[in-house]
This record gives sequence, C-alpha cells and structure tokens, in this order.
Amino acid sequence: MLTIADLFCGAGGFSEGFRQKGFEVVVALDYWNPAIRTLKLYHPKCKFALMDIRDLDSSEKIEAIVPDVDVIIGSPPCVSFSHSNIAGKADKSLGLELIRTFLRIVACKKKKGSLKYWIMENVPNAVRYTNDEYAHNDLGLSGTGPPLCIPKKLMLNAADYGAPQERHRMFVAIIRSRKKLVTRKAR
Repeated sequence: MLTIADLFCGAGGFSEGFRQKGFEVVVALDYWNPAIRTLKLYHPKCKFALMDIRDLDSSEKIEAIVPDVDVIIGSPPCVSFSHSNIAGKADKSLGLELIRTFLRIVACKKKKGSLKYWIMENVPNAVRYTNDEYAHNDLGLSGTGPPLCIPKKLMLNAADYGAPQERHRMFVAIIRSRKKLVTRKAR
C-alpha cells in the first residue's frame, strides 16, 4: 500500500479518490478548519495539520511536519488563476507562492530520496505560470541539489472520466511506471 501526503487537502476529495484505490492517506494539511473537520470524517487515522502551508519554508520545517511518504498530492488554491476572478486577470502573486510552496515540499522530499511520485492539480490557466524547472533557490530551499523538473503538463476533462460536467484541470505529475518515467504533454 502506497502512503500519501495531501497538501492543500480541502475537504479531501482528491485524497478520497486515492483511498478508494487502496492508497493510505497518512497526513493532510490545510489552512481552513471546516475542511480539515470534513476530511477527518473520511480519514480518521490520518495525521492532520491545520496551518498555513507557506510556513513550511525550510527543509527542517518540512521534515518536522510532513513524514516520508510514497506520494505527495496537492491542489494549491487556484483563485489567482481562475477565469472567474476578474476574467483571469487577477494578481497571480499568491497563487504562484502557493504553487512554489507545494513544489518546495516535493523538492525537499525528492532530494531526501523518500518520494516516489507526486501530482499537483490546478485550473488550466495555471499552466502559463508553472515553470518547466525550479532550482532549489527558486523554491526558497538552501543548499544545492538537482532542479525540480516539470517536463510536461497534462490537461484533463472530468467529463472524460464519468463526471456529469465539463471541468478542465491541469495536472503536473511525475509518475513512474515500471522503471519508465511517464509524463504527458498539455494540449
């Protein structure tokens, strides 16, 4: 059974899908207490942290809160990138900071060698603001290490997977399948 950390977990819809497929959600982090209370109903054995994830601004802080897991998933809030917010012309600085926070945690765990897979979900407009590569100092990490590469971004439509609505989402992921790196290019 693969273990999961869910960052920006919200009420737990993303991690619930993984749980239903046999993954064990071991830690979930979010800033909003009603979301954490709801997630606890689905994952009562999970460790929860009610916090501003941006406070995880160093490897030491990340290690203190996020245990070594096989998979990190997350959906940084997308209000900054949504077309519903000032026709998509809203200030992007908070959204970019939240994406970098997610990627900082991924880079820290990847450098340590404990992380096997990671997946970040956001609205399609975020693809324009997500770099293909981040150096450690771009993410606010000290020290050196290989850059965190994002070679492909995938756009998925929930309607293609049985949802009764058109809902397009950007997925950025590194998923290994039998020793081969599998990535998909955005349309």
